[in-house]
Amino acid sequence: MMARLAGKRVMVSSWFWIFSLISAFKVKVKTGEDVLLQCQAPRGAAIELIEWIRPDLKSDGYVFFYRDDHSYENYQHPSFQGRVELKNPQLQDGDASVILKNVTINDTGTFECFVGNQGSEPQLISTITVTVPPPGDAAGHKNEEPDGNNRGHVGLAVVKVKTGEDVLLQCQAPRGAAIELLEWIRPDLKSDGYVFFYRNDRAYKNYQHLSFHGRVELRVPQMKDGDVSVILSNVIINDTGTYECRYISSNTGGTEPVTPQLTTITLTVTDSGGGGDKDEGKTDEVTKGREEEDVNVGLVAALSVGTLLLGLVVFVIIAQHLKQAAYQLPPEKLGEQPPV
Repeated sequence: MMARLAGKRVMVSSWFWIFSLISAFKVKVKTGEDVLLQCQAPRGAAIELIEWIRPDLKSDGYVFFYRDDHSYENYQHPSFQGRVELKNPQLQDGDASVILKNVTINDTGTFECFVGNQGSEPQLISTITVTVPPPGDAAGHKNEEPDGNNRGHVGLAVVKVKTGEDVLLQCQAPRGAAIELLEWIRPDLKSDGYVFFYRNDRAYKNYQHLSFHGRVELRVPQMKDGDVSVILSNVIINDTGTYECRYISSNTGGTEPVTPQLTTITLTVTDSGGGGDKDEGKTDEVTKGREEEDVNVGLVAALSVGTLLLGLVVFVIIAQHLKQAAYQLPPEKLGEQPPV
């Protein structure tokens, strides 16, 4: 089976055009916790097949396998049976993410999500590197502040998208948590303003950076299951940069302390249709036209000056001739003799 999976991965590049969004995540989680493995297909995609795999596993079996509206546990690797479920069973808005429960140190590794729609070959959508340190390992507490406040899982993602498209900036709070504050920021922006700001059950447009006005909205307005992802619409080249999601949450009962957490996404926006080349071509045409116009003007000017000089020479010659004619003796009258 793994040989067949490897074959599918080889075919991914030929189907790259189907989905424009590919994500790469790095997640660190502690043993015994649940971890969200994010995978986002295009919104509205008719998903027929989902394959979650661990390429580094030596034995056959999927992490998760879904086809024709059903998941198949008998296709799973034994170590994942009973521990993986879809985050969104209805696959709403193309969400093919899964939740891996009760993680162990053996879950450390690379997870890949392939999605197929309408009979196409499965295509790679996201790659996630999960690190699960051994219990008690100091590395397992790198996400905690010195004061003991746990920042939770720090997610790192790399996303590429083309101009004019919409992009999902994913951020996941604990399921069932009550979100009290949500901030999406661009640390590299020199001016003030948020990408998105939410507090007290509402978003505040006046707190946003002007370039993001009217272009950012919550993917799930009610933030169901802790989904605090946002959709950035109609992306432009200037949207390239680093985005950070920060939120403060507590459980619905209010017995847990407030927990600030962080997710970082590096977004790269490329030109969708060579618009820059077109503009460059237009510029070249304009420049060439101007050069031709300058040549024509120069030629006309040179001809005009030449004509003027030629006319002046002719005028001088004629004037000299007339002058000489004016000083000649008058012709002798017929029959008269010159005086002696």
